[in-house]
Formats: sequence, structure tokens, C-alpha cells
Amino acid sequence: MGKRLSESMKRGIRGFIASSAYVDYGLGESVNVLFEDDLVSYLHGKYGIVDYRVVYMFTRGEVLSDSRGKGSLQKVDDDID
Repeated sequence: MGKRLSESMKRGIRGFIASSAYVDYGLGESVNVLFEDDLVSYLHGKYGIVDYRVVYMFTRGEVLSDSRGKGSLQKVDDDID
């Protein structure tokens, strides 16, 4: 599997997870509610193949984004003083 296809899968699955996330407005965070089977079905339907390394990058219940900027889909800049 080519690197471009794998990167395309990562972008696609991030968008799919983000659009399906539970948003808790009280805590200001979004949480992944999808199971691994949902992700496999999505990738298989969209690309015809599945890179399981991409699927296992995300777990159900993980915080995707929050008000502190520490979610798994948020870019973290460690160089901020």
C-alpha cells in the first residue's frame, strides 16, 4: 500500500470520526463514539481496502478535541513557552 493512499485514508478517517463525534458542550470537547468495525466498514466502502494501522490509531471514547487543545485530532505545539 502506497504512502499517498495511507495518508489519504488517515485524512478520510479523521473527517469521518470528527463528523460522527459526540460533542459535550459543557466540557467543551468532542469524543469518538465509533467502534473499530465502523471504521473498517467506512474505509472498505470508500477505498476498497483497509489499512488496519490507520484503524487502530483511534479508540472509542478518546477525546478528539477539547478547549485546552490536547485532543488527539488537534495539533500540539510543544515549543510554546
